[in-house]
Amino acid sequence: MTVSPDLAAGCRNMLINCAALEAGDRVLIVQEDAALGWYDTEMAGAVAEMARDLGASVTTLVVQGPEVEAEALRVDEASADHDCIIYLARLGDMSRFEASTDGKTRVMS
Repeated sequence: MTVSPDLAAGCRNMLINCAALEAGDRVLIVQEDAALGWYDTEMAGAVAEMARDLGASVTTLVVQGPEVEAEALRVDEASADHDCIIYLARLGDMSRFEASTDGKTRVMS
């Protein structure tokens, strides 16, 4: 994937300065379905690529909007095996307060 220099710099900033990402970390990217019109797939792809370049393992979970209650449970279950959760989804506005993600780095975008 080829990303613009500005997008790459923004992803690097998010991962290093906001998430304090280190090589070996396990990252979950919670990506809202692009068809809903809030987030596009380019951002999630760029974040995933940069995280891998920094030595992290990456899982992407595509979710629906925050009005779908079952999505919070899916995020909770998926986050169990991850050190860091990057929310590219409106769902993160609420999920970041869940006890199941305590002790994990959480980043909203």
